Amino acid sequence: MRNPYAPMERLSPDQMQDLHDTSIRILKDPGVKVLGNNVRTLFARAGAKIDDDGVVRIDESNVDEALKTVQRHFSLTPRNPAKRVVIGDGQPVTITPFTLMGAMTPVSLPAALAQQNAEGLFGVVLTKFVKPGAPVMYGAFTSNVHMRSGAPAFGAPENTKANVIAGQLARRYGLPYRTSNANASNAVDLQAAYETSMATWGAVMGGANLIYHAAGWLEGGLTASFEKLILDVEILQNMVEFCGRSSGMPTNWDLMPFGMWRRAGISSVRRIPWRAMKKPSTSRCFRTGGAMKTGNWPARKRPGSVRPGFGSRPWPSTKNRQWIRLFVRNWKPMSPSGGK
Repeated sequence: MRNPYAPMERLSPDQMQDLHDTSIRILKDPGVKVLGNNVRTLFARAGAKIDDDGVVRIDESNVDEALKTVQRHFSLTPRNPAKRVVIGDGQPVTITPFTLMGAMTPVSLPAALAQQNAEGLFGVVLTKFVKPGAPVMYGAFTSNVHMRSGAPAFGAPENTKANVIAGQLARRYGLPYRTSNANASNAVDLQAAYETSMATWGAVMGGANLIYHAAGWLEGGLTASFEKLILDVEILQNMVEFCGRSSGMPTNWDLMPFGMWRRAGISSVRRIPWRAMKKPSTSRCFRTGGAMKTGNWPARKRPGSVRPGFGSRPWPSTKNRQWIRLFVRNWKPMSPSGGK
């Protein structure tokens, strides 16, 4: 899917420059501690400063040289080639710092983003040393933690803003952008829905090219829920519809139903809605995807089933049936050769 709308610019150009300069300062001092001897050797050959504790310090020239070799577009080909995302070649490397405010970074969004950006740029430089021109994605996973329990929190306003700002950074460096739309709920409930929706909006408005954990994430990533997968697919379908082919106003005004308006009258159609429902054009619009096929739970439930409650079938059973149909329709076993 291509998003026809311009990404949100959450920070001003001056703020973006300040964020970039702070990240470069982090790379210069205090630097990044590297545990692998082979990686330290690569940086040493490029003239980076390395102390006895394995801390590597690079400057902006290293970053600039690495960014000159990046690709703005490359292919992402899954096991099913028909599901290819973009056209190109090469094996991409996604650099995604996991920066949680209050755990891995200081408790402030600017500090967390500066550290995330510094770590991401360090990874881009590393890929350049290993294989110049290798496809690289700018990844982001910045959020906060609950300061009593230490548990990660996702889908909060800070996480949504981080998704948008990270997209600005990726575009500044000419890199494709990877992010997530996670949630911290322990069940398929209202919290799971609104946190996922909030994070998804941040990813979409941030101009994400790839959204990891897009469907099925639950319990802060400790479990993968098939029922949550169906709920997430519906959220993603809403985003596709919002950004997709019917996102704008119709351009063919000859298709407007003036005949219906004349025969029924505007006020009559409003008072007696089934007059419009009985029209062939109405059902045709729903069949072809011109209108969302949504409804409340009683309208979706299986005939003869009872309402959710004590001693009754729980609501997730509907999602359970849906994910089973989805997997049966799309599942393809992997061959011993790894799908080739």
